[in-house]
Amino acid sequence: MSSRIERRSRTGFTGATAAVGLAFLLTGAAMASWFARVPTVKAGFGLGDGAMGALLACVAVGSLIAMPLAGTMMARLGGRPVLAIAEALLCAALVLPALAPNPAALGIALTLLGAGHGLLDVTMNAQASALEQAAERALMPMLHALFSIGGFAGAMLGALFAHVGVSVAVHLGLVALLFAVLAVPAYRFVPHIHAPGGLAPSETAAPVLAWPGRGLAALAVISFCALMAEGVINDWSAIFLAQTLNAGPGFAPLGYAVFSVTMIIGRLAGGPLTHHI
Repeated sequence: MSSRIERRSRTGFTGATAAVGLAFLLTGAAMASWFARVPTVKAGFGLGDGAMGALLACVAVGSLIAMPLAGTMMARLGGRPVLAIAEALLCAALVLPALAPNPAALGIALTLLGAGHGLLDVTMNAQASALEQAAERALMPMLHALFSIGGFAGAMLGALFAHVGVSVAVHLGLVALLFAVLAVPAYRFVPHIHAPGGLAPSETAAPVLAWPGRGLAALAVISFCALMAEGVINDWSAIFLAQTLNAGPGFAPLGYAVFSVTMIIGRLAGGPLTHHI
């Protein structure tokens, strides 16, 4: 399997790259759709900033639970089935916050949303890493740019739906349906990797959790800082625009849309910079 992917990658293996790229694009759009409607959900439950912050932290908790399991699941099932499981979980969980009857149920819904996103995040990045190794060129910046392109599209659609008064449940339900309709045909092109680090099955059983080395730990600290800053924009930009700057429901999601544009620029620059530096 590994040699076939490597051979096809060097001769225009675009099907797998397009399928994995679509996963990044759709995931960005799905999460941005939720970010766009956070102010509406917050206002609907009459939640203060502290209570909403605690509930938004449930997304991170769900991700922290699911992410360590991704490697073990890929080693046992293969990357393609795990990607399908993660996409199905994200699609189902995306609608749940809009259907929650109370804040406690909202917390559970957001935990499941975080689990779906975390599992999908690790799995599609493992796919991207395998494709990058096979192609022997930097694909990760382009694929991550597709996530931000999806984020821009999702935020713009969220702004439109909020402006015309489409309910959160209908909005998120339509996005989840579109995600499924587009992801299912692309499934057969997804590479069947067996571990986060490569295309072939691992000869030794990898631990579920392992302490990183010093070099990886340094990168982890940098990533933590970057993701914390990104998380603040994801969760609070629309609330800040709506609550503090008195922006209308159709304007508040545009903060995340503008942020996504700058992310696209930075990520598209990553490929050439990696190549030259």
